[in-house]
Amino acid sequence: MRQPLSISDMQEKKIGLGEDSDPISVCFESFVALGVLDGMGGAGGAECISDFGDSHTKAYVGSRIIRDAIEKQIKQLNELPNPKDLVDLLNCTILTRYQEEKEKYPPKSKGGLRSSLIKEYPTTLAMAFVSLSGDHYNIDSFWAGDSRNFIWDMNGLFQISLDDIRGKLDPLQNLHEDAPMTNCLQADAPFRINHKRIDSKPIVDKFIVLSATDGCFGYYPSPMDFEKILSDSLKYSNSLNEWKERLNEAFAYVTADDFSFSLAAFGFKDFKDIKKLLSRSKKGSFASYIYHRNEYESKVRKKQTLERELKDLAFELEDEIKSLWSTYKETYLKYMTTDEEG
Repeated sequence: MRQPLSISDMQEKKIGLGEDSDPISVCFESFVALGVLDGMGGAGGAECISDFGDSHTKAYVGSRIIRDAIEKQIKQLNELPNPKDLVDLLNCTILTRYQEEKEKYPPKSKGGLRSSLIKEYPTTLAMAFVSLSGDHYNIDSFWAGDSRNFIWDMNGLFQISLDDIRGKLDPLQNLHEDAPMTNCLQADAPFRINHKRIDSKPIVDKFIVLSATDGCFGYYPSPMDFEKILSDSLKYSNSLNEWKERLNEAFAYVTADDFSFSLAAFGFKDFKDIKKLLSRSKKGSFASYIYHRNEYESKVRKKQTLERELKDLAFELEDEIKSLWSTYKETYLKYMTTDEEG
């Protein structure tokens, strides 16, 4: 299999305290593995002692120890197991690493009732494995929690994981309702690694696979806007590295969270080939929505510019009032500065 063009990155909202781990990006001749993990700060916000020191949360530690364990295990594979065996391998790797952490740094016992919302080393996981079977690709999507895997090709963006959340909310509904998570990796309770194999027959020869935490996609008005950001950032880039930087800028501009992503492009000759295929304008209702979104954002920018100009003008006028008053008041109050009384 030709090595894909790939980029990945992680950005922290608070440097040194981010709960996303570095992404996973492993490329072998027979398969490619991408992955992201997002430590759950709400459920794992307690600080703990670890190899990272004594001032990090269990969410911070959880995403990193599991990330490193999974990557180490993947790099030991000679070939990609079938999906069921791969799920079993991931489960075993994760459970073993959690047990090692608890033995090395035993949790402090706290008497009384313990909230079910508090978890030991909780983290989400989204991983995608791409392999060749004969003359076509197989794409296996694995996840636990609300980090996501995607396929992006000339036909559009496709989510290939389903968030583990309460209620039957679709991705747009969940953007606005933020439903509670029902499943994640954790050291103190059972968890489930979901799997979906994408039928390779409909997959075109050129496509991108993307794994991303919710800091990348969870702060846009809709999934369509996330696709727009991917497309726009690609359209105005001239290299893979520039595309990565533009994606970082776009995500950082809207997110209130850490974010991480891992992306690999399959079947493309070079970056220009990616750009040619995937940054083209979409047709139909999607194009109409993007037109109106751009129109709205343009007017918002004009409004913001006007507000800044008005604010600056107000300060200038205030300074001018103070400057002018020093001379104007001499005549303005001349009848009130004499000793004569009416």
